[in-house]
Amino acid sequence: MRRASVGIIIASMLWASSALAQVQTPGTRIPTPLRGTVTGFDFKCNGNQSYPEIEARGEREGWVDLRFTSKADGSIADITIRSLFGSTDFAEAAARALAKCRIVNPQQENGVAVDTANVPMRFFYRISTPGRTNTPGIAEKMQKVQSLLTAGDLDGAETLLDEVEAESTRIHEVANALLRRSVIMVKRGRSDIALRYVQQMPMNSNVIATTDSGGLLRTRLGIELTLGLVADAEETATKLEQEGIDLKGDPLLEGLNRLRAIGQSGQPLGVSGRIPTECRPVICDMAKPDWSYVPTHRMLSLTNVNGRVDMVSIRCNRKTYETKAAADVTWSVPAKWGNCQISVSGDPGTTFTLIDEMPPG
Repeated sequence: MRRASVGIIIASMLWASSALAQVQTPGTRIPTPLRGTVTGFDFKCNGNQSYPEIEARGEREGWVDLRFTSKADGSIADITIRSLFGSTDFAEAAARALAKCRIVNPQQENGVAVDTANVPMRFFYRISTPGRTNTPGIAEKMQKVQSLLTAGDLDGAETLLDEVEAESTRIHEVANALLRRSVIMVKRGRSDIALRYVQQMPMNSNVIATTDSGGLLRTRLGIELTLGLVADAEETATKLEQEGIDLKGDPLLEGLNRLRAIGQSGQPLGVSGRIPTECRPVICDMAKPDWSYVPTHRMLSLTNVNGRVDMVSIRCNRKTYETKAAADVTWSVPAKWGNCQISVSGDPGTTFTLIDEMPPG
C-alpha cells in the first residue's frame, strides 16, 4: 500500500504543480485589507485594517497563522504566533489586531458560554495595485523551477525556489513555490514535510483563485494515507465531499477505506514520528521544531525513541496540557477536553513511534 500510495502522490502532485502554475489573484479586491479566516466564530473588531507600512510600500503580501483562546465573555486571550510567510511585521500586526477583537458567539455547553482554547486563525495580508498582478521575473523563474524538477535536479530547484520566495510579493506566487517544495520533499522520501507544505497552501478562494482546489485536496489525502493519519485523512475526505468531488473508483478511496477500518477496529495505532530537520518559518517554529498529530483515540505514548524528545503538548478545545516527553509513558486524554492535537518537540532528526489506543474497557 505504501509504495502504491507514494506513486499516486507523485503523479497527482506533478499534475497539480502544472495546473497551479496558472494561478492568478482575483481581479478586483479591496485595497490593503487585513483579513482573518476561522471556522465557527464571528468577530467584532476595532482597528483590524492595519497593514505594516514598510510592507505596504513594497507591495508585499503574506499571511500569519495564530492560535488563541476564546473566553466565555467574548474576550480573546493567549494569542500565539504559530507560523507565517512574510515579514515578522505581519505577525506583530496580526497579533495586535486580533487583540482588539471580541467573539460575538462564544461556544456553549448546555446553554452556557464556555472558554474554547487553541483556536487556529489565519490572517491574510493582501494589497491591490491596478494593472499589476505579478512580481516581475517570478513567472520565468517558476518555469525554470519546473524544468529543473522535470530533469530531476532537486537541489537546483530548491536553490531557485529560495530566490523566488525572497523576491515574491504576491500570495499566489508563494503558493506556487510551496507546492513545488512539496513535490521535492515527496521525491526525497520526506512525505511528512511535503504534507506540511500542502497544509500551508492558502486555498481560500477569497484570497487566491486556484484552477482546481480538489486536486490539491486529493494530493493532501494521498500523503495522509501514506503516513497513516486517520483523523487528518477523514477531515480531508470531508472537504473533498464539500467540494462536490466523488472518490468513487479512485484508488484513494480504497486506501481511505482501509485506513478507516484500521481506525475503527479498536486496535492500537502505531504512527511514525520525526522532529523535522527541514524546518522553515512557513511550516514550523525554527527555534522549537516539533511533530504534530491529531489522535483517533484517547491514550497516547511514545516508544522506539531514537534521539532526544523534549516536551509533549496536548492542545484541546477545553484544556492545554504540557509535560516532559518520555518513552513508554502513557498519557490519557479525557473526553471532556474535546478535540485535541498532540505535539512532540525535541532535537531535529529524532524519530519515534506514537501509540494511539483506546482506554481499557
